[in-house]
Amino acid sequence: LEMLSSYHWPGNIRELENCVEGMIVMSSDHVLELDDVPEYIRHAHRATVSGADISTQSALRTSSQHLSSDLVRAMIQSLAMQHGITVRRVSDALLHRLIAIDWAGNNYSLKQCIEMMILMTETGVLETEDIPPEFDRQEEAASSDTGHRPVDIRVGMTMEDAERTLIRATLASCDNNKTQTARILNIGLRTLFRKIKDYGIQ
Repeated sequence: LEMLSSYHWPGNIRELENCVEGMIVMSSDHVLELDDVPEYIRHAHRATVSGADISTQSALRTSSQHLSSDLVRAMIQSLAMQHGITVRRVSDALLHRLIAIDWAGNNYSLKQCIEMMILMTETGVLETEDIPPEFDRQEEAASSDTGHRPVDIRVGMTMEDAERTLIRATLASCDNNKTQTARILNIGLRTLFRKIKDYGIQ
């Protein structure tokens, strides 16, 4: 009870309800103990108790101006653990970019950004190009400078050939930035990766 009550639930009682409901469903003896608490909550609690300011909750409470690489890295690992996804590597360039972005004092936007990257990764490696453009004005500016280039799509081409041509041209226009390409094509990043693989696009 102490651990659940001390966890910061981002003002969302529904998340607490889902957590407790999951613990009840998973319990085999109808007795809820410390081991039944989700790992990401125990991880945050251990960090708080040990005095290590490296949990997701710590990052959410920290001023954007005082974010550190260690804090953001720990936030990524904590959220990855929460979603059951393995993040094998986080580039230093990504950490520096996330710290440099002006979150306007709203680190919940940072949390949303990181969660989107974690849920979209297919390799377990997070790079700067994985930052969703809507969270990075610099990325949006680059997108607006992409411009419109003619694409050779002719009557008689199959849908597969036309789509392959359009994806290849958009990737080239975006300097192979897949996040930006997916945004322009209005498709999900996972869908783009699948089509690149299916169409053998280099």
